[in-house]
Amino acid sequence: MAGWSVNDLLLDAITRLATERGQGIFGKHFRVVNNLSYSPVGSGLRGGLDVVLPFGSSTSPGTARHESSAFFLQNGVTRWVDDRGSSRNDYRVGAVRRFGLSGQGAVSGILGVSAFVQQSREYQHTRMVAGADYRGKWGQGTINMFVPTTGWRPTYTGHKERALAGGELALQFNVTTTLSMKTALARWADDDGLGGWSTKGRVAVEWRPHRWFNMGAAWNGVGTDDDAHEFRLAFSMPLGDMRKPPQWEGVGVVGGGPTPSSTDPWSPVENVGAIQVATRESTGDDLASQATVRFLHDSAMTGDRVGLEVRLPAATSSDLNLIVTLAPGKGPNPAVPGVDYVDEPIPVTIAAGTSSATVTIQLPLNADLNEARSLMATVTAAS
Repeated sequence: MAGWSVNDLLLDAITRLATERGQGIFGKHFRVVNNLSYSPVGSGLRGGLDVVLPFGSSTSPGTARHESSAFFLQNGVTRWVDDRGSSRNDYRVGAVRRFGLSGQGAVSGILGVSAFVQQSREYQHTRMVAGADYRGKWGQGTINMFVPTTGWRPTYTGHKERALAGGELALQFNVTTTLSMKTALARWADDDGLGGWSTKGRVAVEWRPHRWFNMGAAWNGVGTDDDAHEFRLAFSMPLGDMRKPPQWEGVGVVGGGPTPSSTDPWSPVENVGAIQVATRESTGDDLASQATVRFLHDSAMTGDRVGLEVRLPAATSSDLNLIVTLAPGKGPNPAVPGVDYVDEPIPVTIAAGTSSATVTIQLPLNADLNEARSLMATVTAAS
């Protein structure tokens, strides 16, 4: 009941209200497309949410009812749960351009091109996505290329991640109005992050002889060691007052036209979802190269004791030995080695399971100092 109340009442009501308000400001093509679902147990909200912000369109001469082009911005988020059970949010923003392939506008089929930038809120993985899609009388197809722009980033204790490069191609051919064939091919960098690539595919057939029945068969994981076959039979009958029950359509009609929703030029791009990542264990050298050091005091008097904090971007899985080095600052009056500070390496150890450590240093007393001087610190891995 809790899940149904959130999904079918709250989320749908908010989506309709947001769409109505947006259409009053940005025009009739503005829309909010909600594919989020809520589970009161476990991960809570999961799925996607997209906002279509229209910028321009045109119609072909003599086809006032059918728009031949559309241009819009699409903002969205995909919320998902990783293998450790942690929720993630991958945001996207992009531009989509679609246009009809003949003088009849979208009725003849539409071709679209798109470009997106995605970023993970939790770990700042970023990737570029370039794609194209087609929807028309005989089916639909999409192709996308995913190019990461960030490298390895620390995540949970002792591990790091990197966004994966890859490409995906998906095709659907409408043999008749009730029978369709689908195939998909994907090539991704291996998730071990070692530079290898893997190719896998999927082939499926779907038959819908009646609006209440759906039958299908699929071969998943083609080209891999864990391929599997899938068979599906679904029955879905609406309850309530039906003036006329739908008729059996059998094998359908060859060359039947597409549904209006399938050729809607304003529909958001659907296949830019969760950012796929490679995961590996972090080594001490990886973390040491990302260590930072800061003074715990903004200023100090000559002869004072000064604290420094060394911090890692993630907890280390074993004791990590670092070296802090003091140096003249970049201000107008840099500190003098051996006079204002001790010019010797300062060892610091960050204990296993932690990400920071502090150390206190003693500044030498310089009785002749009568002006402010600047001091800086750097940190490196212990040799």
